[in-house]
Amino acid sequence: MIIPGVLYAALYGTSKYAIKKFVRNSEEDIIKEIHLTGLVNLHPNIIQFYGVTKLKDEVNYSLVLEYAEDGTLRKYLRDNAIGFEWKDQLRFAKEIASAISWFHDDAGIIHGDLHPNNILISKGTIKLAPIPDTNAKFVKLYEKCWKHEPNDRPDIHQVNLELDAIDNNTSTVSDFKGDECLISLDNKTPQIFENNNVSTTFYSEESKYLISSDNKIPQIFEYDNPQKLSNFEAVGSGHFASVHSVKWRRTTTKYALKIFRKSYMSDIINEIYLMKTVDCHPNIIRIYGVTKLEGETNYSLLLEYADRGTLGKYLKDNATTFKDQMKFANEMTSAILCLHENEIIHGDLHPGNILIHQHTIKIADFGRSRKHGSAINKKEKAYGVVPYMDPKILEKILKDHSCDLTKKSDIYSLAVIFWQLTSCRPPFESETDDGLNIRIINGEREIPMPNTDSGYVKLYQRCWKFEPDDRPDIFEIVSILNNIISEKNNATISSEASEITKELENDNQSCQITVRNY
Repeated sequence: MIIPGVLYAALYGTSKYAIKKFVRNSEEDIIKEIHLTGLVNLHPNIIQFYGVTKLKDEVNYSLVLEYAEDGTLRKYLRDNAIGFEWKDQLRFAKEIASAISWFHDDAGIIHGDLHPNNILISKGTIKLAPIPDTNAKFVKLYEKCWKHEPNDRPDIHQVNLELDAIDNNTSTVSDFKGDECLISLDNKTPQIFENNNVSTTFYSEESKYLISSDNKIPQIFEYDNPQKLSNFEAVGSGHFASVHSVKWRRTTTKYALKIFRKSYMSDIINEIYLMKTVDCHPNIIRIYGVTKLEGETNYSLLLEYADRGTLGKYLKDNATTFKDQMKFANEMTSAILCLHENEIIHGDLHPGNILIHQHTIKIADFGRSRKHGSAINKKEKAYGVVPYMDPKILEKILKDHSCDLTKKSDIYSLAVIFWQLTSCRPPFESETDDGLNIRIINGEREIPMPNTDSGYVKLYQRCWKFEPDDRPDIFEIVSILNNIISEKNNATISSEASEITKELENDNQSCQITVRNY
């Protein structure tokens, strides 16, 4: 069921979008709408789904969609009847057939409501009586397609084959160029006008939300076809969800499936909403969609799979060099910078929520993330890994005060992880949690590892100070880290140059020839 809504044209930056504003706020229905809208999100002839947003002062969510500037097929045909040439008729037919082929074969679904008002330019199907100058083979093809008996109609493969045959044998089509398409993927939709006060919760660079054409997986999986997910393997488990690696259909590519233990619709929508804001960043795990497995009442998220597991496991199993430490620290900082620039607080940073994929950091698990300024209900049980939790938050929880997660809460967590990059072990590893929160509140911290760069130590020690105002923000951390890395690189270059000079001097001495006078 598609939820009733009103479509608006909107502008973000210079890019156009369609905003579907829901007229009611059933969270489960919105999840289903996201599922249906994104199910076939990869195909160029099917309208694209970019994410979820919430307009300022609105309680209901809205979908951000591709905008089709020429409107419906019905309107287009009415307005362009005289100039609608054969090459355009054939091109539209081929694009429609291509989209339906994707529905039937790749997504395994039936549209069920095809008509010109549901087809925007470059999408849909056509049923028209023969008109003058229409290619006879084309007429014969669509007449077979609308026969009364389904068994008398060709399947989509036959339609595509016949259209290709018509195309190859029609000289008027040979000069057609693909860039004449009416819907450009670089010009998505109308504008979010300033007086609409739309919150900037999605990027204007729509290509960042697209899954590349060589990634053969729908953005939103079908929950009524669970057999398309296979090779389930448990990879992790937490308080709210478990994570399994899965494969899509007959591919060899792995994905991560986050299966919630309880489906709080508002929490799932919030997680999708926040992740889609930032998952274009190379150091943040990608979200591909939402699904529901057969026999399950709870929804699951389909995510990018990280081949090396968690940062905690990686550090335990692998010795790291200073170069590795700085690389990981820099990538984590870059991801947090992206979050904070978008007014998002992660709220649960620790090495179990930081993954490694192809030796690259990937920030994951946005279950406790929220927009800056969102309060934690004091009656809500505080979840987190104590050694990485902001001591200011721990203190307020102990005093039964409501507390606000801040960006500086992430900074504290980042500091402890920075220390762990050099130690390769968890903080306070040999101690129990009993009373640890009190000791952290009272200022107890881990001791820097020997031979750690002094500038790096000073940085993370500033970041784990008790008072949030005494901690640097993410912008300063980026600057300091860059300076540390630059100084280290310069020192390395200088040292290598000195070694080369010494080697050359030694070589010159060994090559000297002594001349004697007789």
